[in-house]
Amino acid sequence: MSRNGTYIRTALMPVRARNERERRRLIIFSPQKTDMPVAIRLTRQGTKDRPYYKIVVLDSRKRRDGRYIEQLGSYDPMKEGVNYTIDLEKADKWIANGAQPSETVGSIIRKTRKQAETEAQAQA
Repeated sequence: MSRNGTYIRTALMPVRARNERERRRLIIFSPQKTDMPVAIRLTRQGTKDRPYYKIVVLDSRKRRDGRYIEQLGSYDPMKEGVNYTIDLEKADKWIANGAQPSETVGSIIRKTRKQAETEAQAQA
């Protein structure tokens, strides 16, 4: 029961409303099945003035350094040259399932794909 004395419906089975008022209440309080908004973004690690980042998949409603679903790679802005690693297979799987990469993660994925293409051409 909620604070104002009305019952909140928590089951997902259909219920017939006895009147218009009850129908509106059931619509308002019935749980909506929504897809979880998933994001691929960076979580900050390291110490003060020495940051490094993990590339992770997490619920986009979570805080920046909150609990994540899966780690895809890392990014170290303090290194020179290639300062990132990412598992492209996992990233592609998550993007195919609807995960939205942040701008920085998107650019890291593009760079990694380009690097993989040049290595494949060099070996051929």
